[in-house]
Amino acid sequence: MIRNFLNKEYIYARFGSHRLFWRIRSIFLNKNFEILRSIFRLQINIESAREETSAIKELLKNAKSSIIGVLLITICICLFEYHINTIAELDFIRDSVIGEYLLRQLDSSTYTQLLIIVATIAGVFLGLYFTAITAVITNMYSIVPNNIKQLFIRDKLGNTYIRILSLSVALSVVMLVMNLIYIYPFHLLPIVLAFLSVSSVVAFIQLGKRAFFLSDSIFMASELSNDIRRWIRRSTYKGWRWNDPNFQEHYYKRASKSISTLIALTTISRRESKLKENSHYILIANITAIICYYLSLKHLIPSDSRWFGKKLQYEQWYLTESTELERASKGDITLQPKELPDISWLEDELLEAIILGLEEYATIDDKESLYKQLSLLTNLFNDMGEHWSIKDGQKWCNRITDKIFMKVVIEKSQAKGVQLEYSIAITDICASLPIRLELGLMKAIDTLKIEDFRKKLIKNNWARDSSPYRFSMPLNVVKALEEIRDSTAFEQVSKISYEAPCWYIIEIASNNIDWALFNCWNIIRSLVESWYAETGRKLSDEKLFMQAAAVYMRAIEFAWKLDRHIESLEKTSKALREGAILDLNRPKWEWNKEKEFVTKFRDESTEEIAKLIPNLFPETIDPNLPDYFGGAVHKTGESCFDALMKGNVRRFRILFQFYFKGILGVFDQVHSQVVKWKEPSKALVWISEPIIDLFETSGYSFMLAEFHNKPKIWQITKEIWDEYLSQDQEKRLKLMAELSFHYYKKHIISPRATLRVQRQFRFRDLLKELPRQEGDSSELFFKPPVKHSSRFIRFIAPRDDLLLPDAIEVFIVMYLMRLPAAANIDFGVREANVRYMQGDRE
Repeated sequence: MIRNFLNKEYIYARFGSHRLFWRIRSIFLNKNFEILRSIFRLQINIESAREETSAIKELLKNAKSSIIGVLLITICICLFEYHINTIAELDFIRDSVIGEYLLRQLDSSTYTQLLIIVATIAGVFLGLYFTAITAVITNMYSIVPNNIKQLFIRDKLGNTYIRILSLSVALSVVMLVMNLIYIYPFHLLPIVLAFLSVSSVVAFIQLGKRAFFLSDSIFMASELSNDIRRWIRRSTYKGWRWNDPNFQEHYYKRASKSISTLIALTTISRRESKLKENSHYILIANITAIICYYLSLKHLIPSDSRWFGKKLQYEQWYLTESTELERASKGDITLQPKELPDISWLEDELLEAIILGLEEYATIDDKESLYKQLSLLTNLFNDMGEHWSIKDGQKWCNRITDKIFMKVVIEKSQAKGVQLEYSIAITDICASLPIRLELGLMKAIDTLKIEDFRKKLIKNNWARDSSPYRFSMPLNVVKALEEIRDSTAFEQVSKISYEAPCWYIIEIASNNIDWALFNCWNIIRSLVESWYAETGRKLSDEKLFMQAAAVYMRAIEFAWKLDRHIESLEKTSKALREGAILDLNRPKWEWNKEKEFVTKFRDESTEEIAKLIPNLFPETIDPNLPDYFGGAVHKTGESCFDALMKGNVRRFRILFQFYFKGILGVFDQVHSQVVKWKEPSKALVWISEPIIDLFETSGYSFMLAEFHNKPKIWQITKEIWDEYLSQDQEKRLKLMAELSFHYYKKHIISPRATLRVQRQFRFRDLLKELPRQEGDSSELFFKPPVKHSSRFIRFIAPRDDLLLPDAIEVFIVMYLMRLPAAANIDFGVREANVRYMQGDRE
């Protein structure tokens, strides 16, 4: 019965016919709803209170230091006021102005007004500062990522100023409350507030000036740069907890975050027209400075540090060891990649940002910005070489060539989209990057004092964790030193008395340095073999002859440097192997082949630039462009003389034909520029110089053909001259005679006299190596004649150290004066010299 009574359907059936039942039910339901609504509102209020409490905690999370500072200042002021009489009675304070102030009772109303005024002014300054920041973010940085907006929050100057203002307001409010509790005001408080107020006003002036530059990305880049440098320093062995993997990874993440923000700033400044010209350039300069700074500290970081991050390296099925191959085959899975330290992650990220910017400038044809920023890379490549990052230098040199150089110089030049001077300038910068890389490496080798390095190895305490990082060495040497440190640590833990001898440590380190030199040299060698030849050939094929000449001129310069530096490299490698005992795997240097490689590289570059001579002759003289035509002719002439000295017939045949045409072109070029000078004699000096050079080279071809007993050398010269003089022989001979006559009769030193004297010395030294006949006692002041199959060589070989053979006279006498049309022409050569060369020794 009770169950039926409590049943809902039974109640409705029993009392549903009564109106009172439904009224009571309605009242009951309304009250129940009111109770539930009150409970719901209470829950909402509790949740809101909880959220507001969390919000207050969040707001006050970064204000703990300020609150603590206000409390400490308040406590200090109270303590000072409590002991004010004692302080005022001190001997050095009692009779001073300070003593009078401390004993004077302050006016309470003025004191209160001071607190209110300070709080009001500080609040106004806070509002003005945040208004300026909000306006800048709204107008300039509304669509940028949050990490860039957070830079304003992390601004140290702004944060310091906010703390000063907040401290002034909070201290004023606290002291107003304290004034209600205490009867008298505090004497120290006005002094503190005066200091804070004056600091706020003065600082606001500086921040107001600074507000004009808030829209400039450089404003935020300096803080990011300092931040990245700070994390780099902490990742080295001098940083806090540098050997802890967790801290290493933390430093990596923080640096990576700052780098990504800096790259985002770089993108913004590049795309803003008003920031592109100056600000973006300064940003790129800042980035290159960061990379250089990192390269100088990279050897101080452990090779297995988590600072380097990780990268995956996938294996090949037919180049994998059996254990991994068997595991993959049984599980029907792919080969698992290996995790390797990403040694160059920082340089790659920053340099990639630079390359993207340069590529964008190349696309929109912004030549000036492109040239300015490419110029920054020269010092960077120099630092890469100096800090043994040759492999990275090769990678980025090829990247710049593919992404920037080919697009600007070849594509844009063909489409007439870039001016010639900019195209040549960009070509010259790109061609100088491998040279900068090699120069940096040679600087590292020159500063590598092997004896001092070995002494440091001996004195080093290998039990220290930081012992391998105290030497500025390549990474492979650092790894070898880490192994020595680890073995020493194992010996100490195992309590083994054995200790690695010093000579062993020295030999291991020296061998790794030798390998570093070997690998760096081979990278430079491959860069030399591929870059200059391929780039020069592409430019020549595209008929960009001036740009090709710029490449080959740099190649010749590079060959000259390599020729000098290879001796230093050989000396260093041999010094590293002195006293070697262990049978280690050592690099196999073949110095003769390396020298032959450099010689071949120089010869090929010279031949290529000689072939460009017919296409380099300028229609008009432009002082804004380098004189590649004159440079090519000069370099070819020097190479002709070198080929003659070595008796290289093939090389002389290739070079001399272009040199001959080039000299005639230079003669016409110089003549057109100096013919209108007011001093005809001075103009004639400059006009005659190219032809006199040609006479000299032709004369050496005659003499060295006799010396090497290779008539083909002179035959090559004679055929080219015969062809030239086959037309208007008399007219051309008279011109040659006039120039020669002026050359011998003038009383001034010719502009190219020094170069000719150097050639005379080289030829004389070559003749001095010849054996001499037995001496004649009657000739006291002369050496005996030389022994040689050529009668001409026996005649012209000097018998004292003062006489120098004159190749110009030889050519005039032995060729020009023997031509039929030269019978009545005076070339200015003395008759005695003519008779002497014709065999009359008297």
